[in-house]
Amino acid sequence: MKKSPFCIMAFSILVFTLFLLAACATTPKSETKKEVQPKDLKGARYTLHYNTGLSRLGSGKPTYAMVEFLEAEKYKKTPELYYAMGQTCYELKRYSLSLDYFDKALLMNKDFSKAYVGKGIVLIALGSYDKAIAELKNSLENIVFHEPESAYYNIAVAYAKMNNYEGAVENLKTAIKLKPEYIPPYIELARIYRKMGRADLSEGILQEVLEQYPKLAQAHYMLGIIYLEQKRYLAAKMEFSEVTKLVPDTPLAREAEKYLKGLER
Repeated sequence: MKKSPFCIMAFSILVFTLFLLAACATTPKSETKKEVQPKDLKGARYTLHYNTGLSRLGSGKPTYAMVEFLEAEKYKKTPELYYAMGQTCYELKRYSLSLDYFDKALLMNKDFSKAYVGKGIVLIALGSYDKAIAELKNSLENIVFHEPESAYYNIAVAYAKMNNYEGAVENLKTAIKLKPEYIPPYIELARIYRKMGRADLSEGILQEVLEQYPKLAQAHYMLGIIYLEQKRYLAAKMEFSEVTKLVPDTPLAREAEKYLKGLER
């Protein structure tokens, strides 16, 4: 709403007030409701279905999420909605449809950089690594993109898939520098160092991240693998045991339990 002028003459106020009274007197109440209510109602329904969809997606129920997002689309179309729909289709392994939704988001807002990152992640899953890197770099063209670390991380993932470990390490270090509290680059960097035969560097990265996040089960699991390869069996057993305590009844815990059974023989 525009701010009122600093100085308004009393006469002008009186004329404006009389104009409003006349308008109210000649406009039926039902017509006023028709002008305001449908717009507000559509926005409310969009928000309800959109937020419910995000909740379903976050709880690992992508099909239910998609139902909500499709309902939300009936009331309002936004880049955020199409981005969420792209994410959902990715979870459902409907990669072509996922790319379509990310493109819709970008058609509505070419600076919606998260959609470029989304496209990059899908293209990595499809094995189109060069195209993925190009899309991820597009996101970095936007100077006000608030999550550049996610782009650098996924560029590193693409380089690692191409066995370009130097390129991967460089981009992971950039991601960590941009946002030290962002965990995925640490885990990926430790994994790559191990593949490069630098278990010492891998162990150092994992120890570093565990100092800040001691309950990070994946870091404990990877340390267990490193210690097992180094025949440091007691240390490996401690790490695998920690995994089973931190994330019981999960695939990661079941893998750790397999190693523990082997160490007990």
